[in-house]
Amino acid sequence: MNIEQNIFSMKDPRKELMTFDDSCIDLLVTAPPAFAMTGKESIGTSYSWENFDEYIDYMGTVFTEVYRVLKNQHYCVINIGDTTTRIGDRQWDKKTYHLAAHFINLLEWIGFTYVTEYVTDKGRKSIPNKWSSAYFPFMVTPVSSLEHVLVFVKKDNKDTPVSCPRCGSDNVGHWGYNKKGDRQWVCKNRNCPGNCFGVGPVYTEVGKIINSRKIDDNIIQNELVDRWSRGVVQVSPMFSKETDQRYLPAEVTEMAVLFYSGVGDVVLDPFSGVGTTLMTAIKDKRRFVCFERDEYDRKLFLGGLLAFRKRIEKVNTEISCEAK
Repeated sequence: MNIEQNIFSMKDPRKELMTFDDSCIDLLVTAPPAFAMTGKESIGTSYSWENFDEYIDYMGTVFTEVYRVLKNQHYCVINIGDTTTRIGDRQWDKKTYHLAAHFINLLEWIGFTYVTEYVTDKGRKSIPNKWSSAYFPFMVTPVSSLEHVLVFVKKDNKDTPVSCPRCGSDNVGHWGYNKKGDRQWVCKNRNCPGNCFGVGPVYTEVGKIINSRKIDDNIIQNELVDRWSRGVVQVSPMFSKETDQRYLPAEVTEMAVLFYSGVGDVVLDPFSGVGTTLMTAIKDKRRFVCFERDEYDRKLFLGGLLAFRKRIEKVNTEISCEAK
């Protein structure tokens, strides 16, 4: 399936992504739903699993397809936090899962390379209920307000030839590796504009991608770079329990889209929640492919989408939607 237009789907991404062509996505930005056991999920979400292993298996099938549809040397950005869920029949039968560690292990097993992470502070800790506060801090602890923004890159097909960035020729040859370990290529086309004394330009796939993005529209402001160079980044506070499950801060999507994609690129979010990634893609002139099968989140998203309808139509006419 080629991406000929922006897509928002209410279907399960696990199945729908199978219909997409290989290497058709430029960037993934998402906040996967937290783990909740069937029958014990919180109000405001229909996501639930029988056990944690089933949750990880589901995420594994989704991100295996993500790995396939993502272009080589492109990035996957995941916003995730610890999750505390009921595992027994009593209200206090709860367990905390460090999802960041599980997702790092899962995505590296799939084939992604873990690059780095940012830490965000979403506002304040969740204080224990008043009835148990007398036992604080020995019997109950506040829920952390910190979340992790994990950054992965797809590094595959190292020996697959990369066409020349100067002339587009596929007549290329190996030229060793650079200091970063990236495969270097040399163009053998004698008519190549970069040919000098019978030797064409030497380049890497990463360098080719970077040079193709060097346009004024992709300039990142120094203030944004400086902000995300901090140890912990403060984002808009989140107090509503109804949005805890699927909240993806606009500051995170803004950073990910501007740092790891260019104008006109295709951004994928298989768990779009209330549509933060989609709105950011529209604002920053990217194309989007978003999925959300949760009915509660779709209602919130579709309500906000009405205000963006005219902007979406404008984006569709201004940006070419041909798959690269």
